[in-house]
Amino acid sequence: MSYVTAPQSKDPKTSPVDPWTLPPKEVTPAWALGQPLDMHVRLTTAPPTQVYNMPNWLKEQDKGLPTFVWPNITFGDWNAAYSAEFDVKFPKARSTLMAAIP
Repeated sequence: MSYVTAPQSKDPKTSPVDPWTLPPKEVTPAWALGQPLDMHVRLTTAPPTQVYNMPNWLKEQDKGLPTFVWPNITFGDWNAAYSAEFDVKFPKARSTLMAAIP
């Protein structure tokens, strides 16, 4: 990804522009079109900051929540549709139930 170069002001009172705050000039996909991928999905009560580094008590709280994998998904096949059906027993937690898709 490349970013637009920000014009810098000649005025010494003006702070410089951080190029990371500008929109991208060009964006390229992380994977090649047609590449097969596996999508791993799990339901969790973990906050977004702890989804990949969960403390043991949170892992215990999430026991029984569904996890599944959709194998061989073709990146760029925008007509593909996937579904999964589960009976979910919601944990008694004071948090939001999220789907973590790494």
